[in-house]
Amino acid sequence: MSCRTVCCNRWSSEERLDGKTVIITGANTGIGKETARDLARRGARIIMACRDLERAEEARTDILEDTGNENLVIRKLDLSDTKSIRAFADHINKEERQVNILINNAGIMMCPYSKTADGFEMQLGVNHLGHVLLTYLLLDLIKRSAPARIVVVASVAHTWTGLRLDDLNSEESYDTMKAYGQSKLANVLFARSLAKRLQDTGVSVFSLHPGVVQSDLWRHQHQCIQVAVKIFRIFTKTTVEGAQTTIYCAVEPRLESLSGGYFSDCAPAACSRAASDDDLAQKLLRQLFFTNKQPESYVALIPLTVFASDTTSDPARHHGSGYAARKTMHKTRQKRIPEDCHGHSYWVCHHGIHWFLRQTHPHPHQQHHCWWLNSS
Repeated sequence: MSCRTVCCNRWSSEERLDGKTVIITGANTGIGKETARDLARRGARIIMACRDLERAEEARTDILEDTGNENLVIRKLDLSDTKSIRAFADHINKEERQVNILINNAGIMMCPYSKTADGFEMQLGVNHLGHVLLTYLLLDLIKRSAPARIVVVASVAHTWTGLRLDDLNSEESYDTMKAYGQSKLANVLFARSLAKRLQDTGVSVFSLHPGVVQSDLWRHQHQCIQVAVKIFRIFTKTTVEGAQTTIYCAVEPRLESLSGGYFSDCAPAACSRAASDDDLAQKLLRQLFFTNKQPESYVALIPLTVFASDTTSDPARHHGSGYAARKTMHKTRQKRIPEDCHGHSYWVCHHGIHWFLRQTHPHPHQQHHCWWLNSS
C-alpha cells in the first residue's frame, strides 16, 4: 500500500450528471483530463476549454473510447489572453442554455518569468486573473442554471507565501515558488469571497488542493527536481487520484452548506490564515484595480460592491488605474451609483450585482470615467 493511499480519503460516488453541462479548463491533460473522463462517465456534457486544440482532440478521442460519451465538445481558450477568454465566454453565452458546473482547473507552475498577452505575470495571469474574468463573464448563465457549482483548483502552495500587494506583478523581483503560491492564495481568497456574494443564489463555490500529482505541471522545473518527483512517486498521486477532490467538489451531494470552503483529499481542510482573511481579499481586489503601479491592461469586470466599504465609500471618486482599470474598450451604458449602496457590506448590495468598468480617457488631463452596468 502506497503512502498516498494511506494519506488520502477513499471516496466513491455513483452520482449521475445526465443532462448537465460542465466546463473544464485545461481538460486536455493531467487532472483536468481525468476529471473530464470521470464526469463523462456520469453522463455529463463536457466542454473542454483548452489552449492546445491538437492535444485536446487527442484527449477527447481517448475519453470517448473509454466512456462511450460522445457529448464532448472542444472549445479554444487561452487564459493568458483576455481576448481569447472573452471570445470563449461570448460563444458559451450565445450557444449554451446552461452551465451547471464550472471547473477552473487549468494552470501553470513555477515557470520562468514571462507575461501574458495583457502584461500580467504569467502565473498570476493564468492561474488567477484569467479564471476570475472567465467566471464573471459566465456568472449570469451559471446563476440561471442553479443549482450550480464553481470549483477552483488551488493548491497547498497557497500557504507558501502571502500577497505582495506592492508588487503583485513581480516587477521588482521574481521567485517562481512565491509567485505560484501567490496565485493560488488569490484563488482561495476569490472562491471564499465569491461564495459570500452568491449566497441564496443556488450557486456553490469551492476551492481545493488536489495533492502533489505526477503531471505536466512539473515541466518547468529543473531536471533534478523532475527526477526526484519520479523517484519519490510513492508519496505523490497519479492524475486519477489527483482529480478525486475536484470530482468530489463537483458532484458530492449536500455540500451547499460548505460553500466557500477549502478541500483536500475529498474532505474539508484547513487553509492558511491569510486565505481566511476577508480584508486581505478586499485589499487584493483594490490593488488589482485601483493602483497606478500595474501594467497597462485590464481584467475588465469586477463587482461594484467590492469597493463599497468604509474606506472606499464611493468608488466613482477614485481615479486610480490598475490591472483592470486602465484599458476598457467596452461600451456600456453609464449609470449613476445608487446612493443607498454606499456603506453596505462590500459583498452585499440589495440593488443586485453592479459590474465595474473603468475607462481611461486618452487625454492625460481628463479624469477617468466610471461605467456601471447593473446585471441583476
